[in-house]
Amino acid sequence: MRDYLVRAQPTTTALAATQLVGLRESGKSWERRMGELLLGAGREGRAKQPRNPDLGKAVPGGEIYLSFPGLGDRLAARIAGEIGDCIEQFDTPNALQCYAGTAPVTRRSGRSELVIARRLAHNRYLGVAVR
Repeated sequence: MRDYLVRAQPTTTALAATQLVGLRESGKSWERRMGELLLGAGREGRAKQPRNPDLGKAVPGGEIYLSFPGLGDRLAARIAGEIGDCIEQFDTPNALQCYAGTAPVTRRSGRSELVIARRLAHNRYLGVAVR
């Protein structure tokens, strides 16, 4: 154990532990709230869809963001915030990848072929969210 933890007063250690538990709980409630904003209503338990959604309060395309593999409520809300209400502006998934800066670019020269992700002209904040 670290020596500063041994020297710490029990009340100090208990206070720090209480604050850490509070931070964890507030993070969970924040993620839950982001899911509610995307779908327009709260979900119960581990359900993917709410029982009584209010589509007037939902973010357009919120269920699409939550359906992406590997995206939880927090990242889905972040991506929805970066893209905005007009997800229809992207005709194809590749157009959205280009906007995020994650679309692969193939460079061919003679016998060599190199596939890279080009990150020059893109939404920087969206690119950070999907990395």
